[in-house]
Amino acid sequence: MEKLSFNKEVTLFEDPAYQSLVEKIMTNKSLLEKEFQRADRYQTNHLSLTVWSKIMTNVLHIDLPWLILRSKLVQEDTQGILYNTMFDGYILDNTRFQMSNTGIMEDLYMWKDMLIRLFNLIDYDHSGFISRNEFSDVVKLILYDEYNTDDIDEAYIEELISAMDLDNNGRIDINEFL
Repeated sequence: MEKLSFNKEVTLFEDPAYQSLVEKIMTNKSLLEKEFQRADRYQTNHLSLTVWSKIMTNVLHIDLPWLILRSKLVQEDTQGILYNTMFDGYILDNTRFQMSNTGIMEDLYMWKDMLIRLFNLIDYDHSGFISRNEFSDVVKLILYDEYNTDDIDEAYIEELISAMDLDNNGRIDINEFL
C-alpha cells in the first residue's frame, strides 16, 4: 500500500467524500466480506484487481475508479488485492469505528442519519441536548401509544435516562443517544 505523508493522511481522512465512502464501505462490511470470500475460491485472501473492483461496484452500487482508489482502501502484493485488509485500521484510526461488534456498527451507520434526526426532534428546545423533561415526554408518548394508558412508571423513565446519561450531567448528548 502506498504510504502517505502524515499531512496527506489527515487531509484525506478529513475529506467529506472520503469519509462518506468509508462509511458506505463500513455499512456494507458484512456483505463485502461475504462476496470477497465467495470470489476467493482457494481461500488465499487475495483477489484480482478486476474481481475486487467489480465486487466493490456491485455491492456498494457506486461506479468509482476502484483501481485508482485501491491504494487508499486496501493493501496489495504480487498476488493481487489483500481484501481482508480493507477494514484494518478503521477501528484504530477513527473513533467512530471503535466498537468490536461489527453488526452493531453496521446497523448504527445504516440508521445514523435517521437517529440524528430523531435526536433533533426530541431536543425540541434545540439546546443540543435532550433534557430529562424532553426525554420523559417522548417516552410517555411512545408508551401511551403502545399501551393506551397514562399510568407510566416514572422510575422506569428515570432508569432509561440514567442508562443513557453516561456522564451523569442530567442530559443526553448526541453521542450518548447514539
